[in-house]
Amino acid sequence: MTPRLRSASRISVFFAVALSAAACQTAAKKRTNDEGRAAWRKVMLGLRTPKPGCWEAAYPSQTWKQVKCGPPVKGHLDIGNIYADQQIASNGPIAKMTGQFLSVNASILGVTDSYTPCTSAVTRPNVWGIQLNTNIYPDPFPGVAPGDSQYCSAPGACTGWVQFGSSGGGPLAYMSGGSAYISYWLFPSNPNATIACPTHTVVDPDYDNGQPSFWVQNGSFCGAVSGNATFPDYGVDQLGKYELSGMSDGGMDQVTVTLDGLAHSHSLPSPMKLNPGWTSGEFNIFGTGNGNCAVFGPNSTLVLADSIAGPKGASRTASCGSMTSTTLEENSLSFPPLCPCFAQGDAITFTESNAANPVCACPNGLAWDQFTMSCKPCPFPGQYVKNGVCICAPGKSVQENKVCGCPPGTIYDVKIFGCVAPPCPPTCVNGCWPPYEGPSSDQPIVNCKPTGTPGVPGTPVGIPKHPLAIPTGK
Repeated sequence: MTPRLRSASRISVFFAVALSAAACQTAAKKRTNDEGRAAWRKVMLGLRTPKPGCWEAAYPSQTWKQVKCGPPVKGHLDIGNIYADQQIASNGPIAKMTGQFLSVNASILGVTDSYTPCTSAVTRPNVWGIQLNTNIYPDPFPGVAPGDSQYCSAPGACTGWVQFGSSGGGPLAYMSGGSAYISYWLFPSNPNATIACPTHTVVDPDYDNGQPSFWVQNGSFCGAVSGNATFPDYGVDQLGKYELSGMSDGGMDQVTVTLDGLAHSHSLPSPMKLNPGWTSGEFNIFGTGNGNCAVFGPNSTLVLADSIAGPKGASRTASCGSMTSTTLEENSLSFPPLCPCFAQGDAITFTESNAANPVCACPNGLAWDQFTMSCKPCPFPGQYVKNGVCICAPGKSVQENKVCGCPPGTIYDVKIFGCVAPPCPPTCVNGCWPPYEGPSSDQPIVNCKPTGTPGVPGTPVGIPKHPLAIPTGK
């Protein structure tokens, strides 16, 4: 019965190798496509639109196409500094900031009612907002003559704040579908004072079907909102291919959202001077507006990354800033004590979660070890870190000898990044039968087809001439 079992094993190995090669080719094509789209998104996040208005592009085109702006957002995002959030700080003025989700292991239940805590019931399911907020900065109208009624009543009387906002899920009650827009705010420098809004000042000439937007009084302060670049609704499972950037340079402000192979942007002349007052910022998932909360399902973990650049692309050095938020919207996740923020070059990375033992983000070259609850190098030779996890090269896996490699009976093909059958050597003049595991089960064995000529290589001694032939006798 032994020959029957060995022959059946050869059949299974042969088909496993064939299927593995096909799967590797498919995976290689997908990986190449994903890498191409990721590189494309990075380009589009920093690509200026030719002129103000709403624009879109689709992979692989790097040319903006102007489109009609969507209807303006409903409701508004609110200022507040009562919640914790991770800020990114810069060693110089910021002209561009980008936020993305490096890892998403989460579910979002929805948002609460306006101005209610995260412990409240969800009233609008499967929706959320995303914000990229600047710091509150002084002198948003430098060089304006004192007492100019179009701006602040006196030099130093106002501070400014800018929000690059986006929505997710949908359709939303506060926002119409997926959206990207910019909100502007003016506050009195004296918290006990009230400022009058600038008059006769157009904020966005392309706000709603060609109608401009203006400053609007909101209690003691003033607000204004840009037009709305719209895009299709998307789910939380797509956040790994979502990025949001805000830019303010050369007298123009621009918000851009990229989602897989799509890019959507809105730009307008800057209504107030953000740069050089922009020195820190925050990026996160929040409620959709009016002070509500985005509620996550149990055991949810996000790893986020923020990056910055200066005017005209000048390099900046990032650091983990204060743990304070500038927005009144919030989410139900917290910052685990074992998962500190870390900075590398122009970016910071941080983890937020509601899980008991979350997988934390680690600096480059390290991965999270759940046993020691710390960041460590990869344990096996040949592994490297991708998105915080130790992995082998595509197509390889950790073998019994604790090294990244291919299964027995196969070799690695760099063309398809996968493990395949070994090639037939030229000494097999009639070609080879499909490969199978040898007696030691640790080396590829090539089975030559028989020639019938003495002295010419054929089937190895002691092994059936055709590995697919299953003996029926004893």
